[in-house]
Amino acid sequence: MVGERDRDWADKLNKTEKAHLFNSGVLTKKQFLNTRKHQLDTIKKYPDGTEPCWECRSIAYKLGLE
Repeated sequence: MVGERDRDWADKLNKTEKAHLFNSGVLTKKQFLNTRKHQLDTIKKYPDGTEPCWECRSIAYKLGLE
């Protein structure tokens, strides 16, 4: 599911989290970082809005990125 080169970060994720990323078209850590950056920019732009993706937020915390 997730790219072979980024196996080390993907090993920290469970099957459901990997499936979420795969279904979202995110196959590498770089793609996930770009996606999450876009989500954070959206949160800053619309502070009264909701979290764009709670699953991605959970994954970012699990990987120690936030």
